[in-house]
Amino acid sequence: FTGRSRGVGEGSGRLSGYLYPKMKEMYTGPEIETEKRTSDQRVPFSDREDLIAKSTRPGTHDLSRGYSRQKFRSSRHLHHTHVVWRNIKALVDDPDQPWNPRLHHMATKMGLGWAAAVPIRHNGEKQGICIYMARENVDLDKLQHPTNENYLVAATNLISAALILRTPRHEAVKERLAEFSNCMDRIRTKILEARALGIPLDQLVEENYQRRKEEEAKQKQHEEPAPDIDDLSFLAHYCARAKQFLLHCFQVLRAKATTIYKKSLGANVKPPPRFTWNQSFHTFCGVLITGLILTHMNRRLQDHYGFNGTLILGPFGALSTLLYGLTAAPASQPRNAILGQTMSITIALLLQYIPLGPVWTVEIRGSLAAALAISAMTKTGLTHPPAGAAAVIMSQSNSWNWCHLGVMIAGNVVAVLVAAVVNNFSDSRQYPTYWGLGFLRRIYDQMHKKKED
Repeated sequence: FTGRSRGVGEGSGRLSGYLYPKMKEMYTGPEIETEKRTSDQRVPFSDREDLIAKSTRPGTHDLSRGYSRQKFRSSRHLHHTHVVWRNIKALVDDPDQPWNPRLHHMATKMGLGWAAAVPIRHNGEKQGICIYMARENVDLDKLQHPTNENYLVAATNLISAALILRTPRHEAVKERLAEFSNCMDRIRTKILEARALGIPLDQLVEENYQRRKEEEAKQKQHEEPAPDIDDLSFLAHYCARAKQFLLHCFQVLRAKATTIYKKSLGANVKPPPRFTWNQSFHTFCGVLITGLILTHMNRRLQDHYGFNGTLILGPFGALSTLLYGLTAAPASQPRNAILGQTMSITIALLLQYIPLGPVWTVEIRGSLAAALAISAMTKTGLTHPPAGAAAVIMSQSNSWNWCHLGVMIAGNVVAVLVAAVVNNFSDSRQYPTYWGLGFLRRIYDQMHKKKED
């Protein structure tokens, strides 16, 4: 078809002469009759769309639509890796993040509004990140499309391959240059020697060649066969191998110690900014209101249910620090606060079923409860510091039971709801940044659907 195609300039994609009827027969069918045109005539955009609509019948495909479907089928076989895009302005305005003038300049002067980090991996280990930037007014649907995200991951793999190859390549080039320099020095020395002695260069080359052949022949004559491993002492053999192994271990430990020392010096990142007096007063009011509600709730539960209604108030002090001091942190969000607390207390209560003994002591149970709870939270992405404290407390005694799990979950829900109201009174705060509890709605819908069936 002549004329303008989608996303291509005027007059592109012309098919004329013998090629035009063959392509038309291939994509529209030989039985369809269309209006004859010369190769210099152009079809307006609207007429071209009408022509495609009229000429396309069931079982036939036009060129552009068939090509797009083929691209879609091929892109579905790619392994999709989700890329998380963060708003740069939100990062700049976040009081929990350290001040970064470069990031502020990007958000205010350069017109960049979104950033994403894709990890650089080598042999399955993370070696760094590759940061991609996008305009502030970019279309997020296109930016988060699986095809675009797969392209960014593939580009990161290509960049990481170039970065990893850079150091060995520089070393190889350096060795080749040194070898070439030594060779040129030897040639220069030989030429100066031949010039000083008045010997022609071809005679000097022939003499060196003959001398080298004689040395190789003598070396082959006097060469002794390598000693057999059976002739050597096993002790000497294993001592040599142990020496090599210890030397390798020493080199690895020295490199690791150097890396640990350099990391311990810090990354020269500025600490986060201090809160203003208004923000500090807002934090004071939020923690005070939450504490009053939780202590009143604890007293009323104890009056009605006794010890089974006891609320462990220690972890809620840490929870208030997160809710009002680090409102944007992932550990402060409702998903981590509720699910992380549930997971940790469940682990601590399950460990109580193992009877205490000379080996299985309270100290070991408490340490194991904290280790299992924290590792499980980090694996599932539900890291919540107060939940680790609750696991340690509830593993120290067999008096805690499953009623306390429900009480602690209720306390977390109350604290999160109060923080959502109090924090959003401030114009500079937003809580939560996400709820992350959509799966509960899906579970409820499935249960409701089963009841109806």
